[in-house]
Amino acid sequence: MLNTIERLREKPRKYRMRVAFIVSASIAGVIFLVWLSILEVRFKNNDNTAGVENSEPVFAEFRERFSGVYEEGKSQFEEVKEELENIVQ
Repeated sequence: MLNTIERLREKPRKYRMRVAFIVSASIAGVIFLVWLSILEVRFKNNDNTAGVENSEPVFAEFRERFSGVYEEGKSQFEEVKEELENIVQ
């Protein structure tokens, strides 16, 4: 392992950054999959899960919150775009 790290230190910076990204993305992916599998088990064992008849208000609230976040992100993106256009001109 230490030999691999030493050889990696001799490579160009761009290559090292690519390797670091791939390794970190892989670790994050494994953690996400473990979390997802645990979450599935937790929901299967939960006796108090919402039925179909109770899920509509939850989805409506989620839809409202997501649309608010989406609109805020969209407006911030437009502001950044305008600032970049002003800088370029």
